[in-house]
Amino acid sequence: MGLDRPFRRTIRPFLALDYEADVMCFVRAEGYADSPRNYIRPFLHLQRDIRGLYEYIEPDDNHLETYSDSIGKLIVTACFEVESNLKAILRENGHKVDKMNMSNYCKLEETHRLSDYKVLIPEWIGGNKIVRPFESWSSGQPLPWYQNYNAFKHDRVANASSANFSALIHAWAGFFVLLTSQFFTEDFSVDEKVIGWGERKNPAEFQHGIGGYLKFIPPLSWTDAEKYDFPVSTLFRGEMPFASLQFQQT
Repeated sequence: MGLDRPFRRTIRPFLALDYEADVMCFVRAEGYADSPRNYIRPFLHLQRDIRGLYEYIEPDDNHLETYSDSIGKLIVTACFEVESNLKAILRENGHKVDKMNMSNYCKLEETHRLSDYKVLIPEWIGGNKIVRPFESWSSGQPLPWYQNYNAFKHDRVANASSANFSALIHAWAGFFVLLTSQFFTEDFSVDEKVIGWGERKNPAEFQHGIGGYLKFIPPLSWTDAEKYDFPVSTLFRGEMPFASLQFQQT
């Protein structure tokens, strides 16, 4: 038997339907997330700017160490939003977020399996087109791209090379993973949606996510007891309270 209540800002597969898009509509239920569009719009802006860089820097393994102030500014933007999302998840699940840092935020590896998310970078040339931006959290290690961000932020002249293309790609993918782990593919657009029919997606295959460009494979390692098992209609009727995330890590 799975979980009979959802956690705020927390995607899990359903016991019977796995990651079926129709049941993921629960992310639109009132109370699931405060002002979700305010977290998604910065990602869309960032993605537009990064894809604009492709006019000057080919998305290629050979350019991973390319660095510049312009890249650094985009890394700072991405990591600022990463922090904002990590804080929002904890805050809206009842945890204090004052004076927190990555050693606190990494607790969400336990509840969101961030290290399991795989992201495919379309148009990338070479072997680095699939990244796992939170992979190092699976072994309790810091995030290399976030360390690059910190180095550049504290001394952008001495640490200019930290603002490189590789760090930017991973920070972008990390931002994308955090949004996906909260909202799946829902972008909360107010525009009319085009509804189409198609085969049920295989969660083990890459699919497009928020922003319509990057692709992802979600975590597939959840046990049945960790999956959701509640009627979505009940949640939309406001008849079900949300659960609060609890951590085993200290």
